[in-house]
Amino acid sequence: MFGALAATALIMIVFNLYRPDYEETKFNWIIGSFLAAAVLFWRAPVPFAAIVAVVLFINHTFIDVNGTTTVRSFFGVSKIADSEDGQFRVLSHGTTLHGAERIRDASGKPVSGPPDILMYYYDGSAMAQVMEAVRAQTAGSIRYAVVGLGAGSLACRARPADTLDYYEIDPAIIYIARDSGLFRFLSACRPDVPIMLGDARLRLADAPDGSYDIIYVDAFSSDAIPIHLLTREAMAIYLSKLRPHGIVVIHVSNRFLELASVVTGIAAANGALARVNDGSDFTENVNEYLFVGTVVAVARNKEDFGAIGGSDYWPLQTPDPDQWVWTDDYSNIVGAVIRQLKANSPEENQP
Repeated sequence: MFGALAATALIMIVFNLYRPDYEETKFNWIIGSFLAAAVLFWRAPVPFAAIVAVVLFINHTFIDVNGTTTVRSFFGVSKIADSEDGQFRVLSHGTTLHGAERIRDASGKPVSGPPDILMYYYDGSAMAQVMEAVRAQTAGSIRYAVVGLGAGSLACRARPADTLDYYEIDPAIIYIARDSGLFRFLSACRPDVPIMLGDARLRLADAPDGSYDIIYVDAFSSDAIPIHLLTREAMAIYLSKLRPHGIVVIHVSNRFLELASVVTGIAAANGALARVNDGSDFTENVNEYLFVGTVVAVARNKEDFGAIGGSDYWPLQTPDPDQWVWTDDYSNIVGAVIRQLKANSPEENQP
């Protein structure tokens, strides 16, 4: 008993004094190891309680840092915290970042004006490339929809004549992005933007056909995948809401699941084409909250892709004939996990 308490105290002191800097995957493995160890001591109250205390303390040290704002809803816990250097404000849900805004410059002075667009939406990112390609096709204002509000970053990609609609299921996220004063993307760029509260698939189905030049689907995380947004039937809805030459953009970055081929399959099942950008045309800068990701663009024909259709970084995809198409009645999470493991294996990455 005393050994367990002494070990607990030592671990807490080390983490509190030194705060080791672990990347997220390693951090998750550490927490998982402690929880697995707790199972071994479930009949011994003191060691069990000690291990649980260590897990809670480590989580508090790394996640629930001082100054964190926590907003809870039916859909989970969203947290807003400033970076250690005070330059950025970050929105996270579970272990996934959903938004970041620069709030101070390198000298510590508060920034003013429209906020910089960070995360996966910066200038030159796959998300931005699609918008520029569509603008070139339309030669005028565009209308676009975004499924998944986050901090509202994509609002700052709108030009004055553009029309933007957001679709968000979690009222807590709407509060964080629009009403809390913690992020400025909406207030600075589109203070009156419509936000459709509810399940995006149902709300999009109610929109008039041919409404949008672009539909961004960015509602996924590594913690939970809303499968009903990744089915043949869902893609049929997206495509029906596009104007001529429109593009559906689906952000499928995920630590655990390979989803680009899923989108390729549901696109092909609707007679559409898919191109994938894996971020290889940009080097991410984690310290500046500029990340690369995996983005799939879906269009009815090759001409609709515009400029990205001629880019080597947006290769046209071919559906895997051995991979079943996801539908409202069928999905295969295990297969997506296996594909991701294979993609990350050393053998697969050898030249």
